[in-house]
Parts: sequence; C-alpha cells; structure tokens
Amino acid sequence: MTQNTQHTIDAQIQKDPGQIVPPRVDTSIDITDHLSLKDLKTLAPAGVLTTAGVGGLFTGNPTLGTVGLGAGAVAGVGAIGMTVTNRWYNSPRERVADWYSHIRSDDENTALADVTGVAGMTDDGLVEMADGRVVGLVRVDPQNAALLDDGGQNSLAASLSSAIDEQVRDIPFRIYSTTRDEKPGTVVAQRYEERALDPTTDVDQSDVLLGTADWLTDGDIPNWNAREWKHYVAVDAAPSDALGPTDESLWDIANPLVDTGVETVSDEQVWKKTNKRVQTVVDAINSVGELEAERVEAAEALSMARNYWGRTDEVGGPLAGDVLAGETEAGHVVNPETFDEQRGWVDLGDEFARTLWIAEYPTETESMWLSRLTSIRGINVDLCVNADPVDKDAAIHELSQKIADVGSEGMDRQEDGDVTTMDVDDANDANVKMRKLLRDTPSQPWDVSTYVVVRADNEAALNTADETLSAVESFDGAKHAALDEAEQDVRDLLTTTPANVTPIAPSLVQGTLLRSASPLTTDVWNDETPADKSRRVPGAVIGSMFPFCGVSIQEESGMDWGRNEQNGSLLRLSPFERGGAPHQLTIGQTRAGKTYSASKAAMRWWLERDGRTLITIDTQQGFDGVTRLCNGKHIEVDASQSVNPLRITAPSDDPQDCAREFRMTVEETVAFLTNLLRSDGVDNADEFAPILSQAAESTLSRAGIDAHQPETFNNGNPNLSDFIDTLIDMNESPEKYTWSDDGHEVESHKTQVGELLTKLRSFQEGGKYEALVGEDEIDIVSDDVEMAYLDLHSLSGSDDAEKSAMLMLMLSQVRKKIKTAPGETVLMLDEAHVLLDNPRTANWLQKAAREFARYDASLWFLSQSPKDFVSADSETDARDTIRGQCGMVHIFRTPAVDDDVLAEFGLNQTQREFVREKAVRGKSGRGYSECLIYAEDIAGWIPTYVETSPAEDAVLSWSRDDGDEALADDQGQDRTVAAAGGDD
Repeated sequence: MTQNTQHTIDAQIQKDPGQIVPPRVDTSIDITDHLSLKDLKTLAPAGVLTTAGVGGLFTGNPTLGTVGLGAGAVAGVGAIGMTVTNRWYNSPRERVADWYSHIRSDDENTALADVTGVAGMTDDGLVEMADGRVVGLVRVDPQNAALLDDGGQNSLAASLSSAIDEQVRDIPFRIYSTTRDEKPGTVVAQRYEERALDPTTDVDQSDVLLGTADWLTDGDIPNWNAREWKHYVAVDAAPSDALGPTDESLWDIANPLVDTGVETVSDEQVWKKTNKRVQTVVDAINSVGELEAERVEAAEALSMARNYWGRTDEVGGPLAGDVLAGETEAGHVVNPETFDEQRGWVDLGDEFARTLWIAEYPTETESMWLSRLTSIRGINVDLCVNADPVDKDAAIHELSQKIADVGSEGMDRQEDGDVTTMDVDDANDANVKMRKLLRDTPSQPWDVSTYVVVRADNEAALNTADETLSAVESFDGAKHAALDEAEQDVRDLLTTTPANVTPIAPSLVQGTLLRSASPLTTDVWNDETPADKSRRVPGAVIGSMFPFCGVSIQEESGMDWGRNEQNGSLLRLSPFERGGAPHQLTIGQTRAGKTYSASKAAMRWWLERDGRTLITIDTQQGFDGVTRLCNGKHIEVDASQSVNPLRITAPSDDPQDCAREFRMTVEETVAFLTNLLRSDGVDNADEFAPILSQAAESTLSRAGIDAHQPETFNNGNPNLSDFIDTLIDMNESPEKYTWSDDGHEVESHKTQVGELLTKLRSFQEGGKYEALVGEDEIDIVSDDVEMAYLDLHSLSGSDDAEKSAMLMLMLSQVRKKIKTAPGETVLMLDEAHVLLDNPRTANWLQKAAREFARYDASLWFLSQSPKDFVSADSETDARDTIRGQCGMVHIFRTPAVDDDVLAEFGLNQTQREFVREKAVRGKSGRGYSECLIYAEDIAGWIPTYVETSPAEDAVLSWSRDDGDEALADDQGQDRTVAAAGGDD
C-alpha cells in the first residue's frame, strides 16, 4: 500500500515557480487616451480621403471635395470605432478580413479536403497531411488524481513540467483530450441482460439481472451522463525537419552558380523523424507519475480524426486496411459529412460545434487547473493545447527588451497618475521572474495557444427540446440552444477556480478556430493572422495544466462498485487483476453501507458468469438474501452438526502440494481438538498436541492415504470416529506407535493416550460433542456448492475456546474448498475484527492471505475500524501483514479515527477528512453511500458513489423471517428507476 512517508513528502512540495504567465501590456505610444501611434495605420485611409476632399475644395472641384470629405468622415468614424473597440488579439485589418471571409463562405462550398488536411496513412499509424507534414499520435492513459492535496497536485505538475522541459525540449507538440458518450455502462447492462436470458439462469436470478440492467439503462446511465475521455499527444515532422545542418558559407548560399546543398527529402526520412519524436514523447510521459503512454495504430488514429470532424462511428480493421492499401482515400474517411460555417458555430451535420480560444491566463497558474474541465459530464468537448518550442537565448533577449519597455510604460503611467501603474509593475515583475527562471534553470520557453471545442449533437437537442419545448421552434433551434447551454457550462468551469482563464469565441472565424483545434493541423488561426495568438510561457505552465487525470476503469471480469465521483464513470475493478495478492479490505462504521455495498458487488460478480465460488462468513445473519438468490448453502455453525476436520482432497497432482495439504489437515485437526479441550476446561490442552498430531497422521495412513502419493487421496476420508479408533489402538497397542519396545517409553505413551481419551469423553454417545463424530453434515467442499453462507450467529453464546474451535474448523473447510474450486473464489469475512481478536484465527488468516493467492482466491475482510488492521505494539504483526496483502481497500464513513491510523493506509489530509466527515453513510436515507477505493496498481484513492437497483435492494434487504415468497414478491418492483444505498 501507499506509504505514509510519501504523502508527507508530497505535502511539502511547493508550487513550481515556473507556473507564471506574464500579462500583456500595451507599450505603444499614446496620442490620446484611446488612440496610440500604431493606430495611425487604421486612420490613414480616412486621412487620405479627407486630404483629397480638402484638396478638391481648394482646387475648385466641389465633387471631389464633397466625396472626399464625406468618405473621409465615414472612414474616420469607422476607423476610430474599430480602434477603440479592438482587442489585442486582432487588428482592424484582421476584423475586416474576417468579415469578408465570412461573407464569402456563405456563398461558397468549403473544400472538405482543405478542412481536415488529411492525405494518407502509414502502416505504423502515422498520418500524412496535405501540407507535407507527417503526424504521429501518442495515447496517454490518465492517472487518478482525485482528492489530492496541494502538495500532491504540485508534485504531478512538476513531474510533467520536467518531462516537457528536459526530454521533449525542442519538439513542437499538441496535447489533445476529447470526450464521447460513455459506452461501458451500456455494455455492462447488455451483459446482464444476456446472462438473464441464459437458459441456465433461474427465475429469481433472471429477474434481478434484468431489473439491474433496466435500472442502469433507464436511470443510472442517463442520470450520470458520464463521458468517456481519451487523451493524446500529437507530434509532427515536416520535410525541412528531416534535413541535417549544412556547412555552406554565406558566399556559397548567395552565389547562384554554387550548389547550396539543398537535399531532396524522402518520405522515409520524414517518417523516421516523426517516429523518433513519437518515441521521445512516449518516454517522457511514461516518466511522469503513473501515466502510461503508447503510440497509436492506424485504426485508432483514423477513428480519432474522424470523430473530431463529427463522424462518431469507429473505424474498423477492414476500413483501416483499405486506407493502408490505397483502396480508400484517408481524407474521404476523415472528412465531415457537412462543414457549414455559421456566425458563431460550425454545422458538422449531426452536431454543432463552437470553439473557444483562451485569450488570457492568470499570472500564476494553479497546479492541475484543467482538472475540472477534463472531468466534465453531460457535454462533449475537445481540448487542444499547441506548444511550440522557442530558442532559449532569443527568449531571454526578448524578455530583456520587454522588461525595459514595460518598465518605461510603468514610469509614464506613474507620471500621469494612472492607477493601472500597479498592474504594469506586477506584469513586469512576472517578466523579471520568467527571465531569471530561463537564465538560471533548465526551464524552456514555449509559445502556447489553447482551444476548447464545445459540441451539441442530436441527443442534446432532443434533451433541450424536452426541457424547453415551448421556446424551441425547430430541431436545429433546439440543437443551437443545447450548444449555447453547453458553452455556458464550459465557460463557468474555465472562468472560475482553479482555471481562472478568459475564453472567447470569435463568431466570424469559427471554421478557422475549429481547424486550429484539430490535433492533426497546425495552429491555423495564429498562422494566418497578423496578431500573435500564442503566449510565451515556461514549460511549467504546460505541466500545470495536467489534463491527464480522472481514470475510467471498466475491467471485463471486474466487480461493479459504483461511480467514480470525479468524472462519473462506471467503476468496475477486479481484485484478481491488481498485480499482487487479490485480497480486499472494506472498512466503515456500523450502518455506513460497507456490508450492503460489498454484498451488491459480490452478488453481481457471482451472477455474471459460471465457474465462480462465493463464500460468506458473519455473525449477524447478514447474507440471507444473497444466499437464497444464489441458491447457496446456508450453514448455521454450532457444535450440533458433524463436520469432518480430517476430510482431505488432493489440491493437484504435485506430490509436494499433496504433502503440504496432508500436513495442513493434520495441523488443523490438532488445533480444532485442542480448542475443544480448552472449552472443556483442560488447561494443559497444548501438552496433548504431539499425541493428537500422531493420531491424526496415523488415522489418515490407516485409511490408505500417503502424503506423497496424490492418487491415494481418493481412497476415502476418515472422520473423527476413525480418529477415536486410532487413539484406542494407540492405547491398546502402544508399541506400534513408539520408537522402541522399551517398557518405559511404551508405558509413558500409553499413559498419555489414556489420559487424552479420558478428556475426550465429550465425544462419546450422549456427550457434548457427540454430533461432531461421524460423516459430514456440513459439506462445502463438494463440487456442487458454488455459494455458501457460514452463519456464526449461533456461536455468540459459546465460550471463546469453543468459538475458536468451530471457527478454525470451518476455516479449514473453506481452505479445502478454495483449493479445489474451478475458478475464482471470494471468501467474504464480515465483522472480521472478531476473527482478528483471536490470536489463532488471526495467525491462520495471516497464513491464508499468503497462500490463497496461488489458487485465485480473494480473502475479503469487512470490519468497522481501520485500527482493526493496524497491529499494536503488544501484538503480533498479523494485522499489518493482512493489511499489506490487500490489493484493494474500501473505506466508508469512519469518524473519530486518529490521523496516525489513517496515515498507515496512506490517506492524505483531504482524504482523511472525506472518510471522517464528508462521506455519505448508507443510513443517511439518501439512497446511496460513499467510500474511497484503493487499488494496488492505481495511484491514489478513488471517491466512489455506491447505489443499487431496486431489484438488488429487495434481495439485500430480505431475511428468512420474511418468508419464502417475499423475495419473489419484491422482485416485482425491479422495473422502477430508483436507487438504494443500504444501511450496512
């Protein structure tokens, strides 16, 4: 598990000083309060026209004078208006060009090939562009970053910043993150339906599965409206990038008669350069936290490009093969069905898209400031961050000049008594810090531009039409209204903490912006316009974005736990795929929801496929409903039923495995009998352990079982009656069981056996433990037992020794069942602290935790407090060992737990506050509960929202007191779309 020391280190990590964006300052020379020297170019046409008009009047040409003065006045008013209302990111000339381009686009069909720029595809997934570039894509699997404290966020941001500045360095790249509707929830629902319709599934099970599938489809999935996030990094290489440096002199370059050495670059050279850059990015990202990066193959690259342009169907292998074979043009596959640029959005056919451009950034960015955007629900968005490297010396030189200019501007404003002097001084402080950072550290300068595309599809239009039917005049109107609503939601995220940026959506250039935000094109808007749209920042600003957060885990063989609260994705985790031991630990106060939630997860897991075994043990009669639904064997454990501790089954054909099983059977028999002797008041019970061990071995041998011959394990199982017969034989013929025929040894042995037989009289007819002698009445080892519930509530009145004996006996039966089970097995131990408080069962569980993983068996411990799994100074390390063997941990609401205890589980301060104060308890009446989930191979803790369908609630709430028909009657409610959280 995560160590407390790591969280202590993370908590001390401060924000990277490179997370700084110097604000823009207008340093042009002012002519008036609103006009500067640079605005003279805009006013020049008006001045020329006015001069011509005045000249016409003076030369006696009234027509020229009137027209010139009139035109000059109109041009002057227009120029002044545009200048006053102009923003730094454009110019009057650019605005006129945009307006003219928009007018033309209304009358002309846009060439789709020019929109996407995709020309071809290579076998290894590189995308060939029409402008000669070759683009390689790297898929980034995100890291869980939920409930990180400031230090943890700073640590991740700094790690990504370091990778960008020190490994990527001089490679231009684009970070691209995109969403589409979540599919895993629908897939899980379909799987439940298929299982329900299987002929081998009985009626009750089918009802529960269908009810759960309906609830997922009609309630859970639309309520959460989660999005499936995918993250990529795109790099490219142009033919010029594949050229090596040349040694020509200036004379050689200027002399037309000299060959300048310009090479013809082959496609292979550009591919090689791109592949090298792709590998550099893969290595860099894999060095960051728990991120995993892998290059993208052709089919995925085509699907990603196709999805960006509004075609949401995936590209299959055959179509990708046709593109690679040249039988189908890549551009034809990627091109949108429609590209109709409107004022304020682009119509792509099935969806409308609007692109926001980040115009302003905060002077100091927060770590992981894009985390809220990249966990958004209910909206399809695309994020594109363009990053172009800048020569470091040139950047330092430009900053030096900028510092002088801004400083001068500040002094001028101070002289004028302008209050904005403070803003200018703050901006220059940022410039000075950035210059010092670039000069004294490995930080690299980058030109960055950021785009966010917001989309509204037909489904969003239908939802909007349902909500605002009277206000929507057409389907396109509903779609446009949905787009406006989605944009506002995205703006709200971007303009508030932690992002605090300024997004704008220029209405006349939406087509250009959409092309600029594509992961495959260049930053078209910046390239084609005079005003620079990028911002010069250190690499730490890019690292502080850290969009690769928010995991979505849906393992095919996993257990359904609930919803990841960070992004709403269905959380489906298997304890058997964590890489280590598959054991689980669930903690929560009484009625926090731990047993209820764990039962739901185990029940779904067992119902979903054959070959799985579920065994539950508790003292509270909490698994009645699950047992009945699964047609399980309900066993009330007490001393009135015959259980055979000597039952033995070959775990495999390996003689060593069989020898170990032989020895374990003997040891468990001895432990069982010594505990019963203690229960009968025998204080020196341990002194009989050697005789009991010899008798157990001899009983097995007399039955024809040889520890080293697996085939003999099928000769039949002796029982306690045979064991007593062996002791009688040992008493009557002691010389057969001693080293020698010496009278003293034989007599001493006979005396010990006789004394033991005397103390075992409780096993005689009419004795307290008479029922334990004979054939098995409690049999969970048989192949036909796929689910069993060992109900220990009857032992509540027993003394500790008897309770320990029966527990150990049942655990030995479980161990044998686990070794012979056909597939994965889950052993769920509720109120596990009862077992851990007994040193013998605690030691047995400690050994089992180490051994059971070999047999695909998960020990699942449920208990009320984390300190039940933290060893005290006066105890053995069994609790710590068991905790360390658990590859998954779930913590529900657990108030009043010391920091030191929670620190042993690796929780940071934010996570500790969550489980102590914020997590919703099942008994709260809200219909759900909350917990934190830890998985060994996943970073951090996942905040999880846990609820059940009404059909499952009926099962989990059922008890034997409800009667035989109660479960079936409650199933009739399974079509209602509601949620239940459970009490415990």
